[in-house]
Amino acid sequence: MTRHSTRTADFLRSARRFVVAVLIGGCTAAPTPREAFNAARAPQSCPTIDCATGAAISWDELLLRVRAADAVFVGETHDDAVAHKAQHALVAAFLDAHPSGAVGLEMLERDDQDAVDDYLAGCLALDDFIDQTKSRDWAGKDSWLPWYQPSIDAARSRGGTVIAANAPRRFVSQAFRDGTDGLLDLPPAERVLFEADAAITRDGDWERLRVLMIEMRSDASKEGGAEADVPTDEEVDAVHRSQRVWDLTMATSLARAWQSGTPFIHLVGAFHVQRRLGTAAIFTRLCPDARVLVVQLDPGGTLPPNADWNAGADVTVMTRASAADR
Repeated sequence: MTRHSTRTADFLRSARRFVVAVLIGGCTAAPTPREAFNAARAPQSCPTIDCATGAAISWDELLLRVRAADAVFVGETHDDAVAHKAQHALVAAFLDAHPSGAVGLEMLERDDQDAVDDYLAGCLALDDFIDQTKSRDWAGKDSWLPWYQPSIDAARSRGGTVIAANAPRRFVSQAFRDGTDGLLDLPPAERVLFEADAAITRDGDWERLRVLMIEMRSDASKEGGAEADVPTDEEVDAVHRSQRVWDLTMATSLARAWQSGTPFIHLVGAFHVQRRLGTAAIFTRLCPDARVLVVQLDPGGTLPPNADWNAGADVTVMTRASAADR
């Protein structure tokens, strides 16, 4: 597989889409998440790039920027152990500067919020929390404890909060299959669990989804020796609708926190903030006065950063590259 197609696969994995799972296929066996995390390099050793200038900056400079912002988006590839180690450090730095701040997670859905609050209050044991939120294997078997739980515990130990930001998957699946009309007619008890637009346009998010679907079908066809089918506009529309429910729900969850005076750092798949579209774009529209910082954790192994990862970010951390590659 080419470097470009490998990067495309990374983007699609980070989006955590059911359609992406179909396009990519399963993941190969690898070290356990705990083993991968323990063996991962320290994020301080990763090349860190100011995206506006292309110049290298120090890890300490990145932490200063994280502390100065009040709305931080950290884009990850879900199975990148170095990225998770970087996230833990970024979350700690943010919460040290904003002790009453929040950690937002794509990985938790709005109907998980009661379990989150009970865990933070000490009313729910860790194993019960993980079981109730069905999180244990979120990014692979036994991935939750080493990769995501430390960020929740960082908020808990500092008296901060955690935002279960995402829409439950069943509503996203309904948007994909049937459109949003039925979603908007659901009773209030279900409507509070997600956000959806009555109609959406074929915008920049739609176009990048179309490009990715074309590239992945092309890669799959080469492996299978068949000619690739170009996705129809209607197929892209279906993926776009589901993507929009995720992005709109997360952005609105975060906007409500920020508007109530709670700064946040949000952990999310890189695709959701790539080119400053998706969740980041919607949040910025809802909260134009927020001091937003977008950090992309790029799993590429060589410098300079891939243009798709770099575009729209303020800082890119190259989790698998060496400074000697510059």
